[in-house]
Amino acid sequence: MNEVRSFLKPWAGRRVLILGVGSAMKGDDAAGPELIRRLQGRTSAVLMDGGSMPENRIRDISALKPELILLVDAARFDSEPGQVRLIEEREIGSAGVGTHGLPLNMLLSYLRSELAFQAALIGIQPKSLEFDEPISTEVNAAIDRLAAALQETLPPAQA
Repeated sequence: MNEVRSFLKPWAGRRVLILGVGSAMKGDDAAGPELIRRLQGRTSAVLMDGGSMPENRIRDISALKPELILLVDAARFDSEPGQVRLIEEREIGSAGVGTHGLPLNMLLSYLRSELAFQAALIGIQPKSLEFDEPISTEVNAAIDRLAAALQETLPPAQA
């Protein structure tokens, strides 16, 4: 999780969008949207649930004009279930994420035609992507660790 904290530290106080991607009906693929749910009110970042069709949120994303788009999704990178990895934008196309309508690297390319931003993917190694399965214990623990790291690094604005 130190990799995520180090990457995000310079982004504190800036326009950061955390876009949770995944299907709530496919086990650990729900990691992104579940993280968004758990972070509500706990971070200064704008939170958005992209579901399994994040391209449907292009207009909303464009309106926000984020400086950083941080995608969070289940990603296969040959590790133990629940492992978290920061994936730089140039690697997103090969990160083993492909359960969505439009590949995430293509979504970012389209957005880049309208916006200037940086992007990264926080991938969580899934245990199961089977239909109608709950989120695994390992991925639930990873979501908790990630939520804590994001809250610490991008804390809510002081009132």
